[in-house]
Amino acid sequence: MKRNKVSIIVPVYNGELYLKDCLDSLINQTLEEIEIIAIDDASTDKSLAILKEYSQKSPKIKVYQNEKNLGTGATRNRGLTLATGEYIGFVDCDDYVSNTMYQVMYKLAVENKQPDIIETRITFVKDNRYLNQNLNFAVTKQIRLITKKKKVNELPNLSPSVCNKLFKKSFLKGKTFIENCKWEDILFTTTSSIKAKSILEVSNNDYFYRRDSKRGVSSINYQANDKILDIFKITDGIMNSVHFIKKKKYQEPLYMICFAAIFKRIEELEYWDISKQKIEELKKLIYQLAYQKYGSLKNIDFDLFSVMAKEHITKEYITLTKRQENSSQQNCKLRKRSRKN
Repeated sequence: MKRNKVSIIVPVYNGELYLKDCLDSLINQTLEEIEIIAIDDASTDKSLAILKEYSQKSPKIKVYQNEKNLGTGATRNRGLTLATGEYIGFVDCDDYVSNTMYQVMYKLAVENKQPDIIETRITFVKDNRYLNQNLNFAVTKQIRLITKKKKVNELPNLSPSVCNKLFKKSFLKGKTFIENCKWEDILFTTTSSIKAKSILEVSNNDYFYRRDSKRGVSSINYQANDKILDIFKITDGIMNSVHFIKKKKYQEPLYMICFAAIFKRIEELEYWDISKQKIEELKKLIYQLAYQKYGSLKNIDFDLFSVMAKEHITKEYITLTKRQENSSQQNCKLRKRSRKN
């Protein structure tokens, strides 16, 4: 029996709308030695029935079910314990991938001394126009190997998603996703990238991320929820996990990643169907927490950061922090005067 070269973990929760597209793209992979670990997270729709249907179509699909809803982080962790491949990848159940994605990535990994992480590019879509299409014309041999020496400056350029990557299984030993928390992939990807000895960047647009503000996995962030402050668990986790490296050396790129993640939540918040007053209150709270934890943007490269965050959000934060700093300076002067008197 051939050993699996790649294991793909697919957490599924109420994904019936787009799940078939996702599974079609995976069972039609040109890489033969692949397993698809699909875990239903106690869905209340027809997701489990669809998974069982596809497991009959292809022996590559292995279906598991959580007895209760555990969330994406815990479901991905279960998948990590089940994966047998040399490399492990993740796919969201409403996305899809090109049919050659994993064959190309695995081949390039072998040709480049098996880096700890391989990353391809993401294409944002609203439909399945690229599903099961011959995309060989778009496949290039353009790659970039990011070594430990170059990594510090490259960290902010890497995608925070786990879904456009393959991780060497031996490299992930003992590593897990934070559970009961949103945006767990940002923490997982960033800390993994910091630890990686080498990262191979592939210039192909192979992962198709379905961005829909009303339906699917991505829609959750664009709807009112009580989890928005979870982003600070993620950013705190990033900053607290770098004790094993020269933190000062990594300070600027890590702050850029953290601020970009926080500002992205502000961007999503602006889509929420709630009153403008409530949105402004939440924005103010998030800005204040960001300032208390990480300070201003004074020591960040704005040319690089400008492609990571919306301009108006960055300007709002700068305005707020200037007010905070001016207020602190005035209070300091008042305290000094009172001491003299």
